[in-house]
Amino acid sequence: MVSSDDLRLTREIAGAILGTKTEEVSDVRFLRPENHSWRVVAADSAYYVKAHTKDWYSSTPASSYPVRHEVTGYRLLREAGLPTADVVAYSTSTDNPLGWPHLITRELEGAPLVGLLRVVNPQEADAALRAVGAYLAEMHSLTYEQPGYLIDGPPKPPRPNQWLHWLSRLERFLLHFFENMADDAASVDLATRDAAAGLLEHTLPRLGEAYRPLRFVHGDCHANVFYLAGEGQRWRVSGILDMENCSAGAPLFDLSKFALEMGANYGSRPRWWEPLFQGYGAEPDFDVFRMVLVGHAHINFVCGERVWPGMRADILRHLLTARTWEDMFDTDRIVARS
Repeated sequence: MVSSDDLRLTREIAGAILGTKTEEVSDVRFLRPENHSWRVVAADSAYYVKAHTKDWYSSTPASSYPVRHEVTGYRLLREAGLPTADVVAYSTSTDNPLGWPHLITRELEGAPLVGLLRVVNPQEADAALRAVGAYLAEMHSLTYEQPGYLIDGPPKPPRPNQWLHWLSRLERFLLHFFENMADDAASVDLATRDAAAGLLEHTLPRLGEAYRPLRFVHGDCHANVFYLAGEGQRWRVSGILDMENCSAGAPLFDLSKFALEMGANYGSRPRWWEPLFQGYGAEPDFDVFRMVLVGHAHINFVCGERVWPGMRADILRHLLTARTWEDMFDTDRIVARS
């Protein structure tokens, strides 16, 4: 059995899993490990091959779970009429030329949002963000009866003590919040942790409402999962990527994850949240939004190419004292205060 360390995609293997001749494969480019990914050009079309190899999936291809998860997410969005990545092939076993469960999607039209925003003028940037907001609103209009991951269809009623993500159930968010506060005890002063608990007490009833009804959430909604095509004022979302955490849950977690990346990349300049919320059709409850951000573990603020400045205590104090959206996303103030 092949291990993740030995996982390779050659032109011959790429042709075999795409169902085309080797000579039609003109390029195979390795993109990254930890969810091994490749870009393949074959017969003048571009594809992405993804093999789930992150630590929590184990170093051997033991499960079809992540492939089934992604395929389900793309299928549910497409059935709802939303543009999304075209799944051209997949395997849920090791019985394939790659020797690993994998997913193959066709390359999306256009460019990822974060890179696009760096090269367009402010009016075009606003149009792109409105398009993303409108897409999120449509995605979040899909509702479900039960919490949990979307695998092979809507979630079934959870078993007793079954693990559920905190974006799917309020009780799990509360456990996650207090676990984070315990971990923070060595680096965050008691006054700041008390303020975080006070914000939780203040927002708890409204936070519970954010889970009703349960909706389709991406689950790891970085700004760069959105691809946009078009020009001028006519930008449109051509699709969305990375569905391995899609769930029935609270849509506020998609908006907050998006904000984490946008805050790291752009701070409060320009006021990117205004066209986003305009496209979404509603502005989230500011204090509940702050609460969700405070409830995130520190890794979420520092996991991208660009990160929120300051230490954990600095970021928490910044969020807890913010009174406007501009205050909250003015990440330069974190360094100024620390």
